[in-house]
Amino acid sequence: MLWKYNYHCPHCAFQITNNDKIHFKVETEVNTFTRISLNNVPGKYGYDSEDSLTFSPRQKVNFFCPACNCELHSKSHPEYVEVT
Repeated sequence: MLWKYNYHCPHCAFQITNNDKIHFKVETEVNTFTRISLNNVPGKYGYDSEDSLTFSPRQKVNFFCPACNCELHSKSHPEYVEVT
């Protein structure tokens, strides 16, 4: 399918896509770390998490590579995540 992609960490090149999901390590505003997975098809939303993680409106979440633990914020758009 043309709309499915494989995504990689821009720091270590680890493929963060597996089983049609993009896997991230995240940190919430209360310094809680967990892992979440997102659908890898653009335009399909929702997430799964290891914990019963819920988000409140405008809650800031920091995204990290699950392999090298580097932060994945975009340099040109700091409020967004950047993957390759």
